[in-house]
Amino acid sequence: TRDPRAVQPHLSKCFEGICRLKFTGELKNLSITHFYSSEGEEVKFQSPITPSGDTEAWMNRIQDNMKSSLRTETRMSLEEYRAIVPNADYSTKAKDERIGREKWLLSWPAQVILTIDQVIWAQEVTQALNDCASSARQSVKRYSEELLTRINRTVDLIRSGVSKRERSLLTAILTIDVHAQAVVYNGLYCDAAVTSPSDFPWMSQLRYYWEDDGINVKQVNACLPYAWEYLGVGSRLVITPLTDRCYMTLTSALHLHLGGSPQGPA
Repeated sequence: TRDPRAVQPHLSKCFEGICRLKFTGELKNLSITHFYSSEGEEVKFQSPITPSGDTEAWMNRIQDNMKSSLRTETRMSLEEYRAIVPNADYSTKAKDERIGREKWLLSWPAQVILTIDQVIWAQEVTQALNDCASSARQSVKRYSEELLTRINRTVDLIRSGVSKRERSLLTAILTIDVHAQAVVYNGLYCDAAVTSPSDFPWMSQLRYYWEDDGINVKQVNACLPYAWEYLGVGSRLVITPLTDRCYMTLTSALHLHLGGSPQGPA
């Protein structure tokens, strides 16, 4: 097509999370600067894209720029979080740090926040387990209590009159954090045999790690690179023990270059 803007109705067929693009300039001098989810979330491309030449070529540039933009946003968000909550002793987080975390939750794209939340969880659980020997396992209990505090603060934030999009994000965060707290208390603290990050109850969890300027998702023997496809502000499934087993089956299958086809009401 002579007008690149005509691609807008077909975007969701190529990128499920992208509803539309932001074009600036006149027809002969167009550039693409932002992309939007169906919920209205706006994400800025790392660098403007010129929609010239073959449609396939500049659509590929959109895909590459989408991934690099999300990676950059995630790195910057993680750096900001670590600046807001610099104290590694999760049991003594100051009130202003907790308020800072709540502000941080609403300052970045939903996918970035959900991903970093899981990166931080894996990091803090690993630290708590490493501290088990010196604290007689109290480090894990303290961290479980800290997660409960975060959950309660998130509930308060949802009730404070946030927008529909922010409510969707916070509900997803709440779903993840409730599962995270259950894993820490029921799976790690109540099981006296778990004293190290290398113990199976922890290794069997789906864990996110920021490594080599990217994210690796690990579970048991599987280590899969995060793909950086934009997902928008979607809802989350409630995570049950069956969900955990499903994750383990699928990650193990991918690790062995196989696949899976989940189906059924669960």
